[in-house]
Amino acid sequence: MKWIKIFQNIEEAYSALGQKEIRKVQLKNFTFLISLVDDQFIAFESLCPHQKEPLNKAKINAFNEIICPLHEYRFHLTTGNNTHGNCDGLRIYKTKVEEDGAVYVAL
Repeated sequence: MKWIKIFQNIEEAYSALGQKEIRKVQLKNFTFLISLVDDQFIAFESLCPHQKEPLNKAKINAFNEIICPLHEYRFHLTTGNNTHGNCDGLRIYKTKVEEDGAVYVAL
């Protein structure tokens, strides 16, 4: 696991992400999504585990579940657990905010 800086400071992160907005991040050959949920940065895989539908057009509901736009499978963004549907869970990547405000994701 390697920590990768994705935002230089917290101001940059907050200006890029509104609450429950989903942003696609491309790092060389790896793509993931990030969202700000209840003031926590959540990073997760970019494709639904069910049929590999891109999740960057998905919605996040009031229960902090991301809902796949294809078949409405739901995954809790804290645990990655599948909460509606029959497939594997969503991969969640650890994030951290350093004292200087830089935001990192563990890949």
